[in-house]
Amino acid sequence: MDLRARIVASSVMTLCLSACGGSPEHSASPAASASAERSLAAKAALASARAAASASAAPSVASSAPEPPPPPKSPKEIVSTYVAENLAAFGAHDAKKIAALYAPRAVIASPGPAGLEETGRADMARDLAALFDAFPDAQLSSVRLLSKGHLAVWEWTLTGTNTGEFMGKPATKKRIGYRGVSVLSFGDDGLVKRETMYFDFGTVLSQLGLGPKKQAARPADAAPSKPEELFVEGDSAPEGVPQLRAFYDARDKADDKALATLLRDDVQASVLSLPSDQKKADFVKSVKDAAKAFPDAKTDPVACFRFGDYAVCERVWTATSKGPFLDMKATNKRGTVHGIDVARLAGDQIAMLESFENTAEMRATFGASDPSPKTPTDEVKLQGKGGAKKPPAPKK
Repeated sequence: MDLRARIVASSVMTLCLSACGGSPEHSASPAASASAERSLAAKAALASARAAASASAAPSVASSAPEPPPPPKSPKEIVSTYVAENLAAFGAHDAKKIAALYAPRAVIASPGPAGLEETGRADMARDLAALFDAFPDAQLSSVRLLSKGHLAVWEWTLTGTNTGEFMGKPATKKRIGYRGVSVLSFGDDGLVKRETMYFDFGTVLSQLGLGPKKQAARPADAAPSKPEELFVEGDSAPEGVPQLRAFYDARDKADDKALATLLRDDVQASVLSLPSDQKKADFVKSVKDAAKAFPDAKTDPVACFRFGDYAVCERVWTATSKGPFLDMKATNKRGTVHGIDVARLAGDQIAMLESFENTAEMRATFGASDPSPKTPTDEVKLQGKGGAKKPPAPKK
Protein backbone atom coordinates (compact mmCIF):
# COMPACT_ATOMS: atom_id res chain seq x y z
CA MET A 1 0.00 0.00 0.00
CA ASP A 2 1.41 3.39 -0.96
CA LEU A 3 1.75 6.23 1.49
CA ARG A 4 -1.26 8.17 0.10
CA ALA A 5 -3.56 5.10 0.58
CA ARG A 6 -2.26 4.54 4.11
CA ILE A 7 -2.95 8.17 5.07
CA VAL A 8 -6.49 7.98 3.65
CA ALA A 9 -7.18 4.64 5.40
CA SER A 10 -5.82 5.87 8.71
CA SER A 11 -7.93 9.01 8.54
CA VAL A 12 -11.08 7.03 7.81
CA MET A 13 -10.34 4.58 10.65
CA THR A 14 -9.76 7.41 13.09
CA LEU A 15 -12.99 9.13 12.11
CA CYS A 16 -14.94 5.88 12.44
CA LEU A 17 -13.52 5.02 15.85
CA SER A 18 -14.12 8.51 17.14
CA ALA A 19 -17.70 8.41 16.01
CA CYS A 20 -18.22 5.01 17.66
CA GLY A 21 -16.64 6.08 20.94
CA GLY A 22 -13.78 3.59 20.74
CA SER A 23 -10.04 3.83 20.38
CA PRO A 24 -7.56 2.18 18.09
CA GLU A 25 -6.25 0.03 20.92
CA HIS A 26 -9.52 -1.48 22.26
CA SER A 27 -12.23 -1.31 19.59
CA ALA A 28 -11.19 -4.31 17.47
CA SER A 29 -8.80 -7.21 17.32
CA PRO A 30 -5.54 -6.82 15.39
CA ALA A 31 -6.80 -9.16 12.64
CA ALA A 32 -10.05 -7.27 12.26
CA SER A 33 -8.20 -3.95 12.20
CA ALA A 34 -5.86 -5.17 9.44
CA SER A 35 -8.78 -6.44 7.38
CA ALA A 36 -10.64 -3.16 7.75
CA GLU A 37 -7.54 -1.21 6.87
CA ARG A 38 -7.03 -3.24 3.70
CA SER A 39 -10.67 -2.74 2.67
CA LEU A 40 -10.59 0.98 3.23
CA ALA A 41 -7.25 1.29 1.39
CA ALA A 42 -8.65 -0.50 -1.62
CA LYS A 43 -11.69 1.78 -1.71
CA ALA A 44 -9.47 4.88 -1.39
CA ALA A 45 -7.19 3.70 -4.19
CA LEU A 46 -10.22 3.10 -6.45
CA ALA A 47 -11.60 6.56 -5.69
CA SER A 48 -8.22 8.12 -6.37
CA ALA A 49 -7.94 6.33 -9.73
CA ARG A 50 -11.42 7.43 -10.75
CA ALA A 51 -10.63 11.05 -9.85
CA ALA A 52 -7.40 10.96 -11.85
CA ALA A 53 -9.17 9.51 -14.89
CA SER A 54 -11.91 12.13 -14.66
CA ALA A 55 -9.35 14.93 -14.40
CA SER A 56 -7.41 13.73 -17.45
CA ALA A 57 -10.61 13.39 -19.51
CA ALA A 58 -11.93 16.86 -18.72
CA PRO A 59 -10.48 19.65 -20.91
CA SER A 60 -8.38 22.14 -18.99
CA VAL A 61 -9.14 25.84 -18.99
CA ALA A 62 -5.84 26.53 -20.70
CA SER A 63 -6.41 24.01 -23.52
CA SER A 64 -9.93 25.24 -24.24
CA ALA A 65 -8.81 28.89 -24.58
CA PRO A 66 -8.47 30.14 -28.20
CA GLU A 67 -5.00 30.35 -29.69
CA PRO A 68 -3.60 33.88 -29.58
CA PRO A 69 -3.53 35.58 -32.99
CA PRO A 70 -0.20 35.61 -34.79
CA PRO A 71 1.78 38.83 -34.46
CA PRO A 72 1.05 41.34 -37.23
CA LYS A 73 3.40 41.34 -40.20
CA SER A 74 5.85 44.19 -40.51
CA PRO A 75 5.45 46.54 -43.50
CA LYS A 76 8.54 44.96 -45.06
CA GLU A 77 7.03 41.48 -44.72
CA ILE A 78 3.73 42.67 -46.21
CA VAL A 79 5.38 44.21 -49.28
CA SER A 80 7.86 41.36 -49.80
CA THR A 81 5.10 38.75 -49.54
CA TYR A 82 2.92 40.59 -52.05
CA VAL A 83 5.69 40.87 -54.65
CA ALA A 84 6.78 37.24 -54.25
CA GLU A 85 3.22 35.88 -54.45
CA ASN A 86 2.32 38.17 -57.34
CA LEU A 87 5.34 37.06 -59.37
CA ALA A 88 4.66 33.39 -58.61
CA ALA A 89 0.97 33.62 -59.52
CA PHE A 90 1.74 35.60 -62.68
CA GLY A 91 4.30 32.99 -63.69
CA ALA A 92 1.65 30.31 -63.22
CA HIS A 93 -0.92 32.45 -65.11
CA ASP A 94 -3.26 32.18 -62.12
CA ALA A 95 -5.47 35.26 -62.41
CA LYS A 96 -7.55 34.35 -59.35
CA LYS A 97 -4.51 34.13 -57.08
CA ILE A 98 -3.30 37.53 -58.25
CA ALA A 99 -6.72 39.08 -57.62
CA ALA A 100 -6.77 37.52 -54.13
CA LEU A 101 -3.80 39.72 -53.20
CA TYR A 102 -6.14 42.74 -53.40
CA ALA A 103 -8.82 43.82 -50.93
CA PRO A 104 -12.42 43.16 -52.05
CA ARG A 105 -12.98 46.88 -52.59
CA ALA A 106 -9.50 47.68 -53.87
CA VAL A 107 -9.12 50.38 -56.51
CA ILE A 108 -6.80 49.80 -59.46
CA ALA A 109 -6.11 52.93 -61.51
CA SER A 110 -4.09 53.72 -64.62
CA PRO A 111 -3.89 56.66 -67.05
CA GLY A 112 -5.64 55.90 -70.31
CA PRO A 113 -7.63 57.52 -73.11
CA ALA A 114 -10.37 58.49 -70.63
CA GLY A 115 -7.94 59.99 -68.10
CA LEU A 116 -7.08 58.30 -64.83
CA GLU A 117 -9.23 55.20 -65.21
CA GLU A 118 -10.28 53.15 -62.17
CA THR A 119 -11.50 49.58 -61.84
CA GLY A 120 -11.78 46.80 -59.24
CA ARG A 121 -10.64 43.31 -58.31
CA ALA A 122 -13.22 41.29 -60.24
CA ASP A 123 -12.40 43.03 -63.53
CA MET A 124 -8.72 42.46 -62.87
CA ALA A 125 -9.12 38.69 -62.66
CA ARG A 126 -11.21 38.60 -65.82
CA ASP A 127 -8.82 40.74 -67.84
CA LEU A 128 -5.70 38.98 -66.61
CA ALA A 129 -7.18 35.77 -67.96
CA ALA A 130 -7.67 37.49 -71.33
CA LEU A 131 -4.07 38.73 -71.21
CA PHE A 132 -2.77 35.21 -70.63
CA ASP A 133 -4.81 33.97 -73.60
CA ALA A 134 -3.34 36.64 -75.90
CA PHE A 135 0.22 36.22 -74.56
CA PRO A 136 0.55 32.58 -73.40
CA ASP A 137 4.21 33.07 -72.43
CA ALA A 138 3.64 36.37 -70.58
CA GLN A 139 5.99 36.88 -67.66
CA LEU A 140 6.32 39.61 -65.05
CA SER A 141 9.73 40.52 -63.62
CA SER A 142 10.74 42.86 -60.82
CA VAL A 143 13.09 45.74 -61.68
CA ARG A 144 13.14 47.92 -58.57
CA LEU A 145 11.16 47.87 -55.34
CA LEU A 146 11.08 50.92 -53.06
CA SER A 147 9.11 50.61 -49.83
CA LYS A 148 8.35 52.71 -46.79
CA GLY A 149 5.62 51.89 -44.28
CA HIS A 150 2.52 50.58 -46.07
CA LEU A 151 3.52 52.19 -49.38
CA ALA A 152 5.55 50.62 -52.17
CA VAL A 153 6.72 51.82 -55.57
CA TRP A 154 7.34 48.77 -57.73
CA GLU A 155 8.99 48.97 -61.14
CA TRP A 156 8.46 45.91 -63.29
CA THR A 157 8.86 44.54 -66.81
CA LEU A 158 6.19 42.57 -68.67
CA THR A 159 7.31 40.39 -71.58
CA GLY A 160 5.45 38.03 -73.88
CA THR A 161 4.67 36.92 -77.41
CA ASN A 162 1.33 37.72 -79.01
CA THR A 163 0.12 34.34 -80.26
CA GLY A 164 -3.57 34.78 -79.41
CA GLU A 165 -6.29 37.23 -80.39
CA PHE A 166 -5.68 40.66 -78.91
CA MET A 167 -8.05 43.66 -79.01
CA GLY A 168 -10.17 41.87 -81.57
CA LYS A 169 -7.21 41.44 -83.90
CA PRO A 170 -5.46 38.21 -84.91
CA ALA A 171 -2.15 37.30 -83.34
CA THR A 172 0.80 39.34 -84.60
CA LYS A 173 3.39 36.73 -83.50
CA LYS A 174 5.46 39.68 -82.26
CA ARG A 175 7.15 40.03 -78.92
CA ILE A 176 6.52 42.79 -76.40
CA GLY A 177 8.61 43.91 -73.46
CA TYR A 178 7.80 47.13 -71.65
CA ARG A 179 8.54 48.81 -68.35
CA GLY A 180 5.93 50.02 -65.90
CA VAL A 181 5.68 51.22 -62.33
CA SER A 182 2.97 50.66 -59.73
CA VAL A 183 2.32 52.76 -56.63
CA LEU A 184 0.79 50.39 -54.07
CA SER A 185 -0.98 51.12 -50.78
CA PHE A 186 -1.45 48.19 -48.37
CA GLY A 187 -3.79 47.55 -45.46
CA ASP A 188 -2.75 45.98 -42.14
CA ASP A 189 -4.12 42.68 -43.45
CA GLY A 190 -1.47 42.66 -46.17
CA LEU A 191 -3.94 43.20 -49.03
CA VAL A 192 -3.58 45.98 -51.59
CA LYS A 193 -6.05 48.81 -51.06
CA ARG A 194 -5.04 50.88 -54.08
CA GLU A 195 -2.71 50.51 -57.03
CA THR A 196 -1.94 53.24 -59.54
CA MET A 197 -0.07 51.85 -62.53
CA TYR A 198 1.90 53.82 -65.12
CA PHE A 199 3.18 52.52 -68.45
CA ASP A 200 3.06 53.56 -72.10
CA PHE A 201 0.46 51.68 -74.09
CA GLY A 202 1.70 53.41 -77.25
CA THR A 203 4.97 51.50 -76.85
CA VAL A 204 3.07 48.20 -76.67
CA LEU A 205 1.10 49.01 -79.82
CA SER A 206 4.27 49.98 -81.68
CA GLN A 207 6.02 46.77 -80.63
CA LEU A 208 3.05 44.81 -82.00
CA GLY A 209 3.04 46.78 -85.23
CA LEU A 210 -0.36 48.30 -84.38
CA GLY A 211 0.74 51.87 -83.62
CA PRO A 212 1.09 54.90 -85.88
CA LYS A 213 3.30 54.29 -88.90
CA LYS A 214 5.58 57.22 -88.05
CA GLN A 215 6.00 56.27 -84.40
CA ALA A 216 9.27 54.47 -83.75
CA ALA A 217 8.95 51.49 -81.46
CA ARG A 218 11.04 51.22 -78.32
CA PRO A 219 12.88 47.88 -78.42
CA ALA A 220 11.29 45.20 -76.28
CA ASP A 221 12.84 45.22 -72.81
CA ALA A 222 14.25 41.98 -71.47
CA ALA A 223 13.68 40.74 -67.95
CA PRO A 224 16.27 42.24 -65.57
CA SER A 225 18.98 39.96 -64.25
CA LYS A 226 18.96 41.27 -60.68
CA PRO A 227 16.14 43.40 -59.25
CA GLU A 228 16.90 46.14 -56.76
CA GLU A 229 15.12 46.40 -53.41
CA LEU A 230 15.19 49.18 -50.85
CA PHE A 231 13.14 49.15 -47.64
CA VAL A 232 13.14 52.38 -45.63
CA GLU A 233 11.88 52.87 -42.10
CA GLY A 234 9.19 55.49 -41.52
CA ASP A 235 5.61 56.24 -42.44
CA SER A 236 4.28 56.55 -45.96
CA ALA A 237 3.13 60.17 -45.82
CA PRO A 238 3.98 62.27 -48.91
CA GLU A 239 6.88 64.66 -48.51
CA GLY A 240 8.57 67.41 -50.45
CA VAL A 241 11.33 66.71 -52.95
CA PRO A 242 12.86 70.09 -53.82
CA GLN A 243 15.11 68.64 -56.53
CA LEU A 244 12.13 67.37 -58.53
CA ARG A 245 10.12 70.52 -57.85
CA ALA A 246 13.00 72.59 -59.28
CA PHE A 247 13.28 70.16 -62.19
CA TYR A 248 9.60 70.57 -63.07
CA ASP A 249 9.88 74.36 -63.01
CA ALA A 250 12.96 74.28 -65.25
CA ARG A 251 11.38 71.81 -67.66
CA ASP A 252 8.14 73.78 -67.94
CA LYS A 253 10.14 76.92 -68.77
CA ALA A 254 12.60 75.02 -71.00
CA ASP A 255 15.35 76.64 -68.93
CA ASP A 256 18.38 74.79 -70.29
CA LYS A 257 20.77 76.48 -67.84
CA ALA A 258 18.72 75.42 -64.84
CA LEU A 259 18.39 71.91 -66.28
CA ALA A 260 22.14 71.73 -66.82
CA THR A 261 22.64 72.58 -63.16
CA LEU A 262 20.04 70.13 -61.85
CA LEU A 263 21.09 67.18 -64.00
CA ARG A 264 24.40 65.50 -63.33
CA ASP A 265 26.66 65.31 -66.38
CA ASP A 266 26.43 61.51 -66.47
CA VAL A 267 22.68 61.46 -65.85
CA GLN A 268 20.76 58.52 -67.27
CA ALA A 269 17.42 59.82 -68.58
CA SER A 270 14.76 57.34 -69.61
CA VAL A 271 11.46 58.69 -70.91
CA LEU A 272 9.71 55.35 -71.39
CA SER A 273 7.38 56.71 -74.08
CA LEU A 274 10.37 57.58 -76.31
CA PRO A 275 12.20 55.04 -78.50
CA SER A 276 15.45 55.14 -76.51
CA ASP A 277 17.18 56.45 -73.39
CA GLN A 278 18.96 59.80 -73.54
CA LYS A 279 22.14 61.41 -72.35
CA LYS A 280 22.07 64.84 -70.76
CA ALA A 281 22.44 66.96 -73.92
CA ASP A 282 19.84 64.95 -75.85
CA PHE A 283 17.40 65.12 -72.97
CA VAL A 284 17.70 68.91 -72.65
CA LYS A 285 17.14 69.23 -76.39
CA SER A 286 13.99 67.10 -76.24
CA VAL A 287 12.69 69.31 -73.40
CA LYS A 288 13.16 72.41 -75.56
CA ASP A 289 11.42 70.73 -78.52
CA ALA A 290 8.47 69.82 -76.30
CA ALA A 291 8.26 73.42 -75.03
CA LYS A 292 7.77 74.63 -78.61
CA ALA A 293 4.82 72.28 -79.04
CA PHE A 294 3.36 73.03 -75.57
CA PRO A 295 4.52 76.55 -74.63
CA ASP A 296 2.19 76.91 -71.62
CA ALA A 297 3.02 73.56 -70.00
CA LYS A 298 2.61 73.38 -66.22
CA THR A 299 3.59 70.42 -64.03
CA ASP A 300 1.92 69.92 -60.65
CA PRO A 301 3.16 67.22 -58.27
CA VAL A 302 0.31 65.18 -56.77
CA ALA A 303 2.30 63.10 -54.26
CA CYS A 304 6.06 62.78 -53.73
CA PHE A 305 7.98 60.28 -51.62
CA ARG A 306 11.59 59.72 -50.56
CA PHE A 307 13.28 56.31 -50.26
CA GLY A 308 16.87 56.99 -49.26
CA ASP A 309 18.59 58.39 -52.36
CA TYR A 310 15.50 57.72 -54.47
CA ALA A 311 12.63 60.16 -54.96
CA VAL A 312 9.28 59.46 -56.63
CA CYS A 313 6.67 62.01 -57.72
CA GLU A 314 3.23 61.33 -59.17
CA ARG A 315 2.29 64.41 -61.17
CA VAL A 316 -0.12 65.94 -63.67
CA TRP A 317 1.05 67.89 -66.69
CA THR A 318 -1.35 70.42 -68.24
CA ALA A 319 -0.70 72.15 -71.57
CA THR A 320 -2.15 73.36 -74.88
CA SER A 321 -1.12 71.71 -78.16
CA LYS A 322 0.36 74.54 -80.23
CA GLY A 323 2.85 72.71 -82.43
CA PRO A 324 3.81 69.25 -83.71
CA PHE A 325 5.18 66.76 -81.21
CA LEU A 326 6.54 63.33 -82.09
CA ASP A 327 4.12 62.21 -84.83
CA MET A 328 1.22 64.32 -83.51
CA LYS A 329 0.01 67.49 -85.20
CA ALA A 330 -0.98 70.64 -83.33
CA THR A 331 -4.66 70.68 -82.36
CA ASN A 332 -4.89 73.83 -80.21
CA LYS A 333 -6.59 71.73 -77.56
CA ARG A 334 -5.79 71.93 -73.88
CA GLY A 335 -5.54 68.86 -71.70
CA THR A 336 -3.95 67.08 -68.76
CA VAL A 337 -1.70 64.02 -68.79
CA HIS A 338 -0.86 61.90 -65.73
CA GLY A 339 2.61 60.57 -65.09
CA ILE A 340 5.24 59.60 -62.57
CA ASP A 341 8.99 60.20 -62.23
CA VAL A 342 11.48 58.00 -60.40
CA ALA A 343 14.78 59.74 -59.70
CA ARG A 344 18.01 58.86 -57.96
CA LEU A 345 19.46 61.89 -56.26
CA ALA A 346 23.08 62.87 -55.68
CA GLY A 347 22.96 65.83 -53.33
CA ASP A 348 21.13 68.65 -55.13
CA GLN A 349 21.43 66.94 -58.52
CA ILE A 350 19.55 64.22 -60.35
CA ALA A 351 21.76 61.26 -61.28
CA MET A 352 19.04 59.05 -62.80
CA LEU A 353 15.59 59.91 -64.12
CA GLU A 354 12.82 57.60 -65.33
CA SER A 355 9.59 59.15 -66.59
CA PHE A 356 6.41 57.19 -67.21
CA GLU A 357 3.31 58.46 -69.00
CA ASN A 358 0.86 57.03 -71.49
CA THR A 359 0.92 58.43 -75.04
CA ALA A 360 -2.55 56.93 -75.53
CA GLU A 361 -3.81 59.38 -72.89
CA MET A 362 -1.87 62.21 -74.54
CA ARG A 363 -3.35 61.50 -77.99
CA ALA A 364 -6.88 61.32 -76.67
CA THR A 365 -6.43 64.40 -74.48
CA PHE A 366 -5.14 66.62 -77.28
CA GLY A 367 -7.34 65.15 -80.01
CA ALA A 368 -4.38 63.86 -82.02
CA SER A 369 -4.56 60.99 -84.48
CA ASP A 370 -5.89 58.11 -82.42
CA PRO A 371 -4.03 54.83 -82.81
CA SER A 372 -5.27 53.70 -79.43
CA PRO A 373 -7.90 50.96 -78.92
CA LYS A 374 -11.48 51.73 -79.81
CA THR A 375 -12.56 51.71 -76.19
CA PRO A 376 -10.72 52.66 -72.99
CA THR A 377 -11.25 49.19 -71.56
CA ASP A 378 -9.34 47.56 -74.42
CA GLU A 379 -6.18 49.28 -73.25
CA VAL A 380 -6.41 48.37 -69.61
CA LYS A 381 -7.02 44.73 -70.46
CA LEU A 382 -3.39 44.46 -71.46
CA GLN A 383 -2.28 45.26 -67.93
CA GLY A 384 -4.94 43.05 -66.36
CA LYS A 385 -7.32 45.84 -65.36
CA GLY A 386 -10.98 46.12 -66.19
CA GLY A 387 -13.50 48.82 -66.98
CA ALA A 388 -12.88 52.50 -66.46
CA LYS A 389 -14.32 55.19 -64.26
CA LYS A 390 -12.90 58.68 -64.19
CA PRO A 391 -12.19 59.95 -60.66
CA PRO A 392 -12.20 63.53 -59.39
CA ALA A 393 -9.25 65.70 -60.41
CA PRO A 394 -6.21 65.17 -58.17
CA LYS A 395 -5.45 67.68 -55.45
CA LYS A 396 -2.63 70.05 -56.18
